[in-house]
Amino acid sequence: MDKIKPTPQPTVYVVQEVRGRNLTDAARYGDLVALLPPGEQVFLRPEDTINTLRRALRDFTSDDYLLAIGDPAAIAIASIVAVEASGGLFTMLKWDREHRKYYKIRLDMRKAKKGESSSDANQTEKEGGRQKSGGYKEPNQII
Repeated sequence: MDKIKPTPQPTVYVVQEVRGRNLTDAARYGDLVALLPPGEQVFLRPEDTINTLRRALRDFTSDDYLLAIGDPAAIAIASIVAVEASGGLFTMLKWDREHRKYYKIRLDMRKAKKGESSSDANQTEKEGGRQKSGGYKEPNQII
């Protein structure tokens, strides 16, 4: 009888460690890997941060997740690097304070580049997610 190899678990890339933050809910999506230490100041040496994130995300695939936590500039840089590494398709995890858990936001930058609208834009409403004021949809919004 052939042994079935387990499917490798996706990686959740934590943009920046935040002291005291409980990431247990994010761990349900995959193995957590921190990209930047707590307190790292991007504005002091942005080129170093870009290079660090490029090295750390070189194996990032569209099956992995980017956890949006830490310095907003670091999150922006990590998002750009993830788009480059994955060919334009990636999933971000965003914390929802009201429900106290992370939601997936699937981003397809390939469609955005072409100026196409996603046929899945209203997928969230159809799947039972509710729309909040300001155009925010949850969960699993495809942009």
